[in-house]
Amino acid sequence: MLSSDKGLLRGVGTICVLIFFLLSFSARAQKATAQESFVFSFPSIPDSLTTVGGRAAYLVSHYWDRASFPAALSSADNDSIEQAWVNYCDLFALTDAAVVGHSLSGLTASEAIPPSAGIFLMSLAEKYLFDTGSPYCNDAAYLAALNAFTSRHDVDTLYQLRYASQLRMLSHCRVGGTAADFGFVSDSGAASSLYQLSAPRLLLLLYDPECDHCRLVMGWLESSPRVASLLSSGRLFILSVNVGDVDSSAARYGHRPNWTDTHDRNHSIIANSLYDLRTQPLCLLLDADKKVIAKMTSVSDLEQQLASLL
Repeated sequence: MLSSDKGLLRGVGTICVLIFFLLSFSARAQKATAQESFVFSFPSIPDSLTTVGGRAAYLVSHYWDRASFPAALSSADNDSIEQAWVNYCDLFALTDAAVVGHSLSGLTASEAIPPSAGIFLMSLAEKYLFDTGSPYCNDAAYLAALNAFTSRHDVDTLYQLRYASQLRMLSHCRVGGTAADFGFVSDSGAASSLYQLSAPRLLLLLYDPECDHCRLVMGWLESSPRVASLLSSGRLFILSVNVGDVDSSAARYGHRPNWTDTHDRNHSIIANSLYDLRTQPLCLLLDADKKVIAKMTSVSDLEQQLASLL
């Protein structure tokens, strides 16, 4: 065989090898791409756990152990993850709040989960745990998720700022937390602030005068002999703040000693996300150090808490 023929064969052989390599690589890439989707399976619960509570606690704690999140989520991935999330939330009622909080913290803080998937999981936490219209709404669980998620270092700053704001807002309203200070104009026209008020117990109410439930609660406070006794004795001070758009100065509340009713005309409370106003009125009972003793949402809650002050 001529040397030129040998060279030609070597060239053809090299091309065949390259084609085979490229086809093989392409097949592997397509296979990898096909596998790049959300994968989920339930954990296996040990047979030694026989009680409903024990099995539920294990399932919640290890719910996401076998989940695999792709770097980029498709709409099908989103649907699958959301269904898994709803099933996850269904289990919360079967176990302790501490177990739920620990599980959520581990999930939302995990940097092993790609940032895009972590952000989507946090959006599901907001949708199902923070939205008051959700059957799973749970402030304590959502706080656990917020605390953990805001500790991640691989998430875009805009998301961090958004959820950090919610974390501060909810922290000011939770029992055991410290109320946020804000300024207001007193009945005499003088500038004051929440922290300048001195009282053994202070009832902080943030309301909208156009809210029917707000009017119900404020009307009860004005007509209650128990509240009148607490105010006149100095055992209670009320600061009610109109956070709505309508100025209610023509029909002010608090025509009693130790009750100041004012209007947040600059909307600083809402603009600065100081308090959680998803439902109104927001009623917080504070101690002398402005620590939150109780958070109340109804007249019956108020009656129960204020009865303990007599």
